[in-house]
Amino acid sequence: MGSGVGRWDRGLQPESLDAVTFARERLGFDPDEKQELGLRGGRRGIVNCTRQWGKSTVTAAKAVHRAFTVPGSVVLVLAPCGRQSGEFVRKRKRS
Repeated sequence: MGSGVGRWDRGLQPESLDAVTFARERLGFDPDEKQELGLRGGRRGIVNCTRQWGKSTVTAAKAVHRAFTVPGSVVLVLAPCGRQSGEFVRKRKRS
């Protein structure tokens, strides 16, 4: 994951820069230490983790954070199959 500095932060309000705080306070999601790294990471990343680690939840939280804090932003998340795309949409709707 990147440092989270640069294009990801452009246009964000100072009080909303931290995606982890946003996830906790606005979404009710309390990420663990490794999930925090994913939330604070750059626009792209590779995650080497176990099954049921929370990849979809972290991705949904990060997408909602970006959409909520960057005016006019467009968030695109790709998944290899319809089942995974549907899972992401369900998690995003719960946010």
